[in-house]
Amino acid sequence: MAPTHPLPNVQLSYGPMLIVLFLFCIETANTVLDMVLMYQPLILEYGQKPLFFPTVFMTPIVSLLAVASFAGGLWTAIRIVTLKFIADKILKHDSELLWLVAACAADIIIALTLVLTLASPHLTSIH
Repeated sequence: MAPTHPLPNVQLSYGPMLIVLFLFCIETANTVLDMVLMYQPLILEYGQKPLFFPTVFMTPIVSLLAVASFAGGLWTAIRIVTLKFIADKILKHDSELLWLVAACAADIIIALTLVLTLASPHLTSIH
């Protein structure tokens, strides 16, 4: 006969259930707010031409800078593997410069485009 042990005194913990309930409420509110934010431009203003949309002509520039930054990063990685000595560090300066300047220029253009788009008066006026 197997020894009988008394059952442990287990009490129900509501902590994990409250976390799940909280996350469910937050996700539901996020979904509702996303739908409200998308309703105006996609439903109410469907077919209207935007007054100012700078991403049309900025996209090729940012794409070109992103490719240049990738190429600079790849070039730097290859140079790090091939150059074994610290004395040869000056030889990889060009690749690091290409990587850094292209990435910074792309970030600045993206930030300026966002500022110009969000600061335009037609977005802040109440209809």
